[in-house]
Amino acid sequence: MLTRKPFVYVQLSLITLITLFCTVNVQALERHTADEKAVNSITLYLERAYLDGEVSVEIKREPYGSLSHLLDRYPGWMPVEKSGMKIVLRKNMNDISPLMKANGYFGLNNKGILSIFDGKPSEEGKVIQSFFQIDVGKLETKRHIELENGIRVASRKDYLHVIETFKQYGTRSAKK
Repeated sequence: MLTRKPFVYVQLSLITLITLFCTVNVQALERHTADEKAVNSITLYLERAYLDGEVSVEIKREPYGSLSHLLDRYPGWMPVEKSGMKIVLRKNMNDISPLMKANGYFGLNNKGILSIFDGKPSEEGKVIQSFFQIDVGKLETKRHIELENGIRVASRKDYLHVIETFKQYGTRSAKK
């Protein structure tokens, strides 16, 4: 029986070594796969540029093989910047921004320039975008009151309509 015990110990030791070897190899493989994923991924900045001048940015971590493969996944987006592990893509949106839809009002700033405010102009809202000088003397009283109270902008159609309507009241320097 004494001769069997060393054999059993040797057998157990061999199984332990094989298990340990497999565990170490699996851990090394997992580290290599994680490192490989980190090397083949980039930080992607998706910029959406709206008609009203607002730009929203979405930041994502994306797998990366090549710029052409990335652009295949994002049709309509244009590369703007590539530096290190960062790529910026931009898309011009043919619409007004969500901020504008939620709280945009046309009005006149204190210099008589047609502007879009974040909130009503009477509340001294923040100017989002400015357009052109309005000749206030040419404005009908009704139009002047509308601008003082703020004209709500909830869609691209509203946005374009207001600009077109007030273009005729622009000063000569604004029409050039």
